[in-house]
Amino acid sequence: MLKNQIYLGSDQFIEHAQANIPDRDIPEVPKIQKRSVPKKLHEYKACASSRNEAIGLAYRSGGYTLEAIGKYYGLHYSTVSRIIHSRMQE
Repeated sequence: MLKNQIYLGSDQFIEHAQANIPDRDIPEVPKIQKRSVPKKLHEYKACASSRNEAIGLAYRSGGYTLEAIGKYYGLHYSTVSRIIHSRMQE
């Protein structure tokens, strides 16, 4: 199963490409492509002790942009950026 990938081509090409993917771990695959699927934003909110901590966890997961996190919390992406950078300096 291939996750976090993009195929460009016809449906027939995609089916052919997926059928030829070996079920083995390839060491040359970049770490970013091996990243697990991030939790939902509400899950980060539930497990964090504060909104800012949840924002930091969600951003560090690599699965969300500043804009996506901002929309969820009703904040501008620049505010989310400031929250993340202030947490990094703590």
